[in-house]
Amino acid sequence: MPRHRGTFKPSRPEPYELSRGRVEDFIKCPACFWLDRVKGVKFPSIPGFNINSATDLLLKRDFNRYRERQLSHPFMIRNGLEHLVPFAHEDLERWVNALHFGASLNHFNTIHEETNILFGGGIDDVWRNVETGELHVVDYKSTSQGVMAPKKEPKEINLEGRWKQGYKRQIEMYQWILRRKGFQVNDVGYFVYVDGQHYGIDGMLDDTENQANMSFKATLLTYRGDDSWVADALQNIHTVLNQTHCPNHDPDCEHARFFDGVAEAMDEPAATNGGNQQMTEFISSDLKAAADRVAEACQKLQQSLSERKYLESDSELIDFLRVQLQGGEDQLRSIAEDVSKRDSAGG
Repeated sequence: MPRHRGTFKPSRPEPYELSRGRVEDFIKCPACFWLDRVKGVKFPSIPGFNINSATDLLLKRDFNRYRERQLSHPFMIRNGLEHLVPFAHEDLERWVNALHFGASLNHFNTIHEETNILFGGGIDDVWRNVETGELHVVDYKSTSQGVMAPKKEPKEINLEGRWKQGYKRQIEMYQWILRRKGFQVNDVGYFVYVDGQHYGIDGMLDDTENQANMSFKATLLTYRGDDSWVADALQNIHTVLNQTHCPNHDPDCEHARFFDGVAEAMDEPAATNGGNQQMTEFISSDLKAAADRVAEACQKLQQSLSERKYLESDSELIDFLRVQLQGGEDQLRSIAEDVSKRDSAGG
């Protein structure tokens, strides 16, 4: 059966595939979601966090050993969850495959008939209550707190902060999908959080072999979800997908600020003599200037971090912003170079 994914085509009869991540994009900014899904605008990407993928893979192997025997993992027992076991299901390998969530109805998805949206994703894990038969959604998370202030002991992991609201919505979306697939699902979900340790540790290289070892502190966090908003969100998404005009950007949308800056810069008068070459120089120069501003912001952030002029509870978000700034600088310089190279090749 043909699959309807990527750019939305209202004339297509097949269910439109929409991932959990795309729904999160819509919540953050309907305008950017519309530009991406309806107009096919490709936004700048950021590098994948391979270390996070590696910790996810290893945690899955940890729990799979006990899934096979239908026993509680010692980590679960230490946290008072001896009544839970890793859930065994014939489709579990398909459920964890986020890239191919829409390949079949045996993957982790559900069809929302009211909107003809095939909604799904890749779940990290599911635990089953052996007493009630209820399922609990489980998500793995990785971090390393306080790396910008290595002499200060990191605090305990928690779910506070604006950035982590998306983590909570992820649990709720997966609870909603599981219920739509006919399972009894408990409102309580769990985060298995591993935090890379560095405080009071001298290094990681082995003295005798070409090996490096890093220790992680594991924390179990409990979250009581409420998935009552999910169906309404899909209805709103369906409305936006079928409208011909772009909705308003979210007030906090960073892409909107970038678009406005580019539009303002491009609206400046350009010299008529010189043709495309002068326009290319103008665009390239403006992009390089933007990269310089990003580099300056990154430098100021680094200085502020070294002076600890920030809330310690926001350290994880600060670390993420630092990576974003550095990535933005690299992308702006790369675009400027590409513009110059294309013009030179065309001339």
